Amino acid sequence: MNHPTNQPTNQSTIEPAMMTLPMWIILIILMMALMTPPTNKLITFTNTNIDNAIKTTKTITTTTPYKQQIGDIWICFTLQWSKPTHSSENIVHYELYWNDTYANQDHHKRISNTESYTLDGLYPDTLYYIWLAARSQRGEGATTPPIPVRTKQYVPGAPPRNITAMATSPTTISVSWLPPPVERANGRIIYYKVFFVEVGRADSEATIMTLNKTHIVLDELKRWTEYKIWTLAGTSVGDGPRSHPIIVRTHEDAKKNTLTNFSLQLNFYRHFSVSMAR
Repeated sequence: MNHPTNQPTNQSTIEPAMMTLPMWIILIILMMALMTPPTNKLITFTNTNIDNAIKTTKTITTTTPYKQQIGDIWICFTLQWSKPTHSSENIVHYELYWNDTYANQDHHKRISNTESYTLDGLYPDTLYYIWLAARSQRGEGATTPPIPVRTKQYVPGAPPRNITAMATSPTTISVSWLPPPVERANGRIIYYKVFFVEVGRADSEATIMTLNKTHIVLDELKRWTEYKIWTLAGTSVGDGPRSHPIIVRTHEDAKKNTLTNFSLQLNFYRHFSVSMAR
């Protein structure tokens, strides 16, 4: 007895079989295929009688540099995927969905029949969720699972806040501040820079102190001298903008003040004594 040989099913053998099915059964099969949820990194996208998959990359990386737009720092990255290997109907376009944890908004864009797309207008150091679906003439297929991706850090978009400076002696000034606003930090603040220079000198002559805290005491300054002071914050990418400078004068010499007061008191005492004698 001859046993049938197992052979892979050919597409040409499926099509006649599908054609023999009643139309309502074919429509149910198509609807179930389109509603099939994605598994792992694959999205099952089925049209008519062909079962194919759209594959998304496991990781999404930024591929273009940061760019400036209307005073705010925006970044972009590229999403890549693989088209279905075969289909009896051509894909018309893709539906791209994403949301962000910064503005808490959902976004949608219809893109052409391609295998990659650069998504721009994004915020630095922000977590996004992105998912994709293919659309044919029969409708939109199942989407990929949401892919989380965090954009890269950038330099801070604002300087430190509430900067205060106060002379504490003839040779020291105490300076303190608050970090930039969270929504303008563009990443983790890892250092601060404090600049100070005598009023009348160029900013390029300023002394720079780098530290990772929000206060400092500037010492070894000149007595009764005005100093211009400003600060900035930085991430791992680099320096942010500088704050507006403030001007503070150190105290006078304490010994000189004491001697002056003593002299005034002595003169007053002598004048008072002479007046009484007369």
